[in-house]
Amino acid sequence: MPALELATERGQVEVLGQLAGRYIVARSPEGLLLIDQHRAAERVILESLSPERVTRQLLVVPETLQLAPGEMEVARASLGWLGELGYELEDFGPGAFLVRSVPASTAELAPIETLRNAIAELADAESTPSLDRRREKLRATVACHAAVKAGERMGPAAVQKLVDDLLKSEAPAVCPHGDPIIVSFG
Repeated sequence: MPALELATERGQVEVLGQLAGRYIVARSPEGLLLIDQHRAAERVILESLSPERVTRQLLVVPETLQLAPGEMEVARASLGWLGELGYELEDFGPGAFLVRSVPASTAELAPIETLRNAIAELADAESTPSLDRRREKLRATVACHAAVKAGERMGPAAVQKLVDDLLKSEAPAVCPHGDPIIVSFG
């Protein structure tokens, strides 16, 4: 996407506003940009969860995470991967973990619910043969569940930060699922 690359280099992307709480409308020197806010947030969060970038947010009060028996097995088997993402879990009796830390990039976005959903999806993906593929699916699932949702209104500063962070990302054109994030008109 040449227009996006040029705008990124110049740092001249001006946010004009949100459209239907789903898209961000922005202007670059090359034209108008329509940015899917959920996909953009997914990309930004996914990159913050890479092993070399992840930071943990310790919880002041650890939270209890109750899981179904099958989910407990998957969570126990995935403790290393979850730790790489910034989650610190401790066994807390039958069917429960104590969550002591979460990825800092998800700390203000319902991190326990995000973790619960990611473990449930990982349990469904247990049949995926490749361990690397399952690890990447876990990262993408956490990013998806932690990302701002379609229809969710954001303040102007949050919108601008999201766009700035997206343009600094390694792959600003596509979300973790391979779908386009930005459509350029110009």
